[in-house]
Amino acid sequence: ELVGFSAYRAFTRSVFLSVVERQRGADQAAFRTALEELRKAQVSSASFELLSRWVAAVLSDQETALFKNALRIYATREEVRQYNYNHLSKLKAPVIQAEAIHTGQGAKNAPSEQTGNLSAKLPLCKGAKVMLLRNISAEMGLVNGSQGTVYDIGWAAGADVRNDPPLVVMVGFDDYDGPGFLDENREELRDSNDRKVIPILRVNQEFMLGSTQCSRAQFPLTISYAGTVHKAQGIT
Repeated sequence: ELVGFSAYRAFTRSVFLSVVERQRGADQAAFRTALEELRKAQVSSASFELLSRWVAAVLSDQETALFKNALRIYATREEVRQYNYNHLSKLKAPVIQAEAIHTGQGAKNAPSEQTGNLSAKLPLCKGAKVMLLRNISAEMGLVNGSQGTVYDIGWAAGADVRNDPPLVVMVGFDDYDGPGFLDENREELRDSNDRKVIPILRVNQEFMLGSTQCSRAQFPLTISYAGTVHKAQGIT
């Protein structure tokens, strides 16, 4: 506590950011204004009308259909969990629980907030919509928040798929722009939407539980039919 206080006192200036970067350009001006007014709880009639145009109750069936695959944003993790569960069920595909590999007493029960957002158990199946939880390569479009679809799940040769953890998850990412993974014919592997499919391996996250050094190895993925408001802020 004393060290933190000393660090705080070491700052000699404050910087106030005044330019909105997430909603840039003339085409976003009205939306930008609406957000500012919402922040101050002083919404003008023009902003109210702008936001009201996209309420589901006033949209046609054709307009509603445009949002069929959009990420849903909820306030609580329980709402997110339930929505994701319902959509996984609709795929009618076999779902596995990819269990993390742990070291350290109590690591298995540690919440994801302490483990770099890596979950102890990750539900996966072919066709599942997923989000990446690590920055792998910004240049290639693989960053925290990148979304894609599970193409396949792979185990080591000779593994028991019912009991052994999977080795790799093959994912077709929406905005990936790097080299493709080559199949047995030395051709780039692509999914049904012509997205390049690449392997995602487990990552290892070290953390402390009290005075105990622990670690969790898990695929840096999460099911992403829905997400929390907090997570959505980080991926805009």
